[in-house]
Amino acid sequence: MTRSRTALITALALLAPLTAVTLADGAAPARAADAAGRTAPGRTAPAPLALIDPGFEEGGSGWEFTAGTGVAGNHPHGGSRLVYLDSGAGKKVSQTLTATAPGGYDISAWIATGGPNGRFTARVNGTERAALTLPAGAAYRRWTLSGIGLAAGDRLEIAFESGDGWLNADDLMLSPAAPAHPRVSSSDPKIVEMFDWSRRKANSWVHLAGTDGPLNVDENNRTGSGTAAYGPSYWAGYANRSGYYSRDMAHQLAGAGVLGLHAENKSMLRTFAGTATPEHKYYPVWALNFDNRTPLSIDYRNPSLFVREVPATFELVQKAEEAFRWSGDRSYLTDPVLWDFYRHATEEFVDLHDGLKDNGAVKVAEGTGKGIFQGTASYNEQSSEPLAEAGDAIGSQYRAYTAVAALARAKGDTALAASAARRARELKEYFNTVWSGTGSGAGMVRGWTTDGRPLTGWGKENSWFMPMKQIIEPGPRREAYLDYIDEQASGDGRPDNIEALSYLPDTFFTNNRNDTAWKWMQHVYDHKN
Repeated sequence: MTRSRTALITALALLAPLTAVTLADGAAPARAADAAGRTAPGRTAPAPLALIDPGFEEGGSGWEFTAGTGVAGNHPHGGSRLVYLDSGAGKKVSQTLTATAPGGYDISAWIATGGPNGRFTARVNGTERAALTLPAGAAYRRWTLSGIGLAAGDRLEIAFESGDGWLNADDLMLSPAAPAHPRVSSSDPKIVEMFDWSRRKANSWVHLAGTDGPLNVDENNRTGSGTAAYGPSYWAGYANRSGYYSRDMAHQLAGAGVLGLHAENKSMLRTFAGTATPEHKYYPVWALNFDNRTPLSIDYRNPSLFVREVPATFELVQKAEEAFRWSGDRSYLTDPVLWDFYRHATEEFVDLHDGLKDNGAVKVAEGTGKGIFQGTASYNEQSSEPLAEAGDAIGSQYRAYTAVAALARAKGDTALAASAARRARELKEYFNTVWSGTGSGAGMVRGWTTDGRPLTGWGKENSWFMPMKQIIEPGPRREAYLDYIDEQASGDGRPDNIEALSYLPDTFFTNNRNDTAWKWMQHVYDHKN
C-alpha cells in the first residue's frame, strides 16, 4: 500500500466517526464543480479551471521555465517525466490559468527535494494566496495548497521556486473546494486537530469534474491507455492508479458525505451499480476509472475474469442507504439503475452464489475459494484459506438486507420493506444459532471452507466485520469477541496494513466501546505517515 492511499483512507475514515461530535457548518467557497459534471446523466461539462500537462508527459506544455529548470525522465513520480529545478535561488517553473467561473480550489503536487527552502506557491492576480516552504526530503511527498478562492476571470499562477537543494515535482491535481466546511469543537485539542487534518486531506483528493485525465494507469502501465474527461469522483484506492475501488469507496463514503460530496458519492455508486449485470452474475466490477465509465484494466480482463469480492456487493447497497440519509436525495429511491441494483444484489446475486454450503432455508452468498479474479468470500485477500463463506460477507449481507428495508420504507414499498426486514432477521438468527458455532472469543466461527470446514481464530476482516456489521447479538459472547479483536490487533495478529486498522474505530464505536474506539482512532492518526 502506498502512503498516499493510506492517508486518503485514513482521512475519510476518520471523518465518519468524528461526526458524533457536534458539527458547526462554516461557509464554504463557491464550488466550481457545481457548474461541472451535472449537465445531464452520463455527460461531464468542461472544467472551469484546467491545468495543462499536470504530469509533464507532454514535455512541459503550458509551463514557463527559467534557466536552471526543465523536464527530465530520471526519477518521475508517475508516468515517464517530471519537472526539475536546480539548487540555488532564482529558479522558477510556473503555469498561469484563467478561471471561467467562480470557485474554491485545492492544488496538490508530488514534490521531492534535495535541500530545504524550496517553495510551492499559488498567486491570484499577482498576490500570493497560499505558499509552502518545503523541507529537505528526497522521497516524493504530496503537498497541498488549500482554500484558494477565485472569481470568474481571475488569473491563478501555480509555481515551484528553488531553494537550497534540487527540487523535483510531478503529477499536479486541482480539487474543488468541498460544498461543506464542517468544524468540530472539543475540550480535547487532539480531536480538533484530527478532524481538521482529515477534512483538508480528504478534500485534496477530490477530482474537479470535467478535467481530462489518463485512463488505466497502474504500476505496470505508467502512462495508461488514452484519456477522458473525469466525472464527479474522488480518489479511493492506490495513488498510482487512475481509478477508484468499491471497497475503498464504501469505506470513505460517510466521510465524503460529511464534506457534502453527495454528487461524487452518487455518481460513483451509480456507476458501480450499472456494472452489476447478468453477464457479471450481478457482481459490480471491482474498480473504475475516474471517467465513471470504464473498468480499470488491471482488475478487469473480461466479463468472466475480473476481481470480485462478495462483501463489496453488499456494502455498496448499505452505503447507498447511508448516502440517502446523508444527502436526502430521493433519486436513491427513484433511479432505476440504483433501485435495480439493490434488488439484484439482495435477491438474484444471493441465489446465484449460494451452492457450496447447505444453509437450510437461509441463503448465504459464497465465494469460490479460488482467488480474487474468480470471486472471493472475504476482503482478507492475503488469506490462503479456501473460503466459501466468510464473516465479513455474511455480516455485510445482513446489513444490505436492513438497508433495502430502510430504502423501501422511505419509498413507501411496504411489501419489500417487510420482506427485506424478515430476511435480515432470519439471517441474523441463523448466524447466531448455527453459522457462528457455540464458541466465544477465539472459538467463534468466522468462516467456512469450500469443503465444509468451520474456521475459528483470527481472520482479520472476516473477524472484525462481524461485530462491525452488528450481526452478532448483543451480550457476553459479543463482548468476548470484541475483547479478542482488540487483543489480536494489538499483538501478533496486528495487520501490516493501516487501512485494515482504520476499520477498528467503527467496530468499537458501533458496539459502545468508545474508549477502545478512541484508542484505535488515535493510533491510526499517529501512524498516518
